[in-house]
Amino acid sequence: MKKIDIHTHVGLYPELWPARKSDGRGFLNAEEQIKIFDDVNTQLGVILPIVAPECQWQRISNQEAKIIADSHPDRFKWFC
Repeated sequence: MKKIDIHTHVGLYPELWPARKSDGRGFLNAEEQIKIFDDVNTQLGVILPIVAPECQWQRISNQEAKIIADSHPDRFKWFC
């Protein structure tokens, strides 16, 4: 049985985030996340935006989450 990941953070341009450049941490792009989904038998992920700067300095907007979900409708849905 394939799984659904109901809490994932995926960005359009994670290579621009300073933490990603310096130590490899940070959010993944859609293709990287899909590879992990395939490795762990996950069919679908729900992208949760991060829009509150007091919670995390890296942000994922509602628009960015929707663009990713619309680009990969069989692998992502978005939540706002």
